[in-house]
Amino acid sequence: MELAGEFTLSGPPERVRSTLRDRETVGRLVPAVADFVPVGPGEYAGTVVVGRPPLGRSYPARLVVREDRGGDALALTLTGTGRAEGMHAFAHCQLRPGAQSGTTLLSYALTAEFGAISGLFASFAGRMVGDFFRGLDGELARGG
Repeated sequence: MELAGEFTLSGPPERVRSTLRDRETVGRLVPAVADFVPVGPGEYAGTVVVGRPPLGRSYPARLVVREDRGGDALALTLTGTGRAEGMHAFAHCQLRPGAQSGTTLLSYALTAEFGAISGLFASFAGRMVGDFFRGLDGELARGG
């Protein structure tokens, strides 16, 4: 599955980048992740909860946030495994100044692979991306 889009965020690229590198902020922003803790520089571990009972699933997960392309972009990788299912999502996020002063235009391209229950994940992934970027914008607007 592939998703792509753009979000205008309430902060300059440098602040967006530092917010995405802040472990406490990232832990709050990633939707459907419980017990999210840092395990290394730019690396986090937790549990991804997808769906609601009785069809919902929980997976051990790891998120890695890395600088990409000389610092003007970030690469985010989210992996989760469990039972016969699993998931792997890679997002490349390009950060550049927005049309309005003090804003950032974030362009993203997401590629995701899901295991046996791909329909459940596919519908969830689009919502998760939107929730993440809306939460990031709210954090930036509050001065985070």
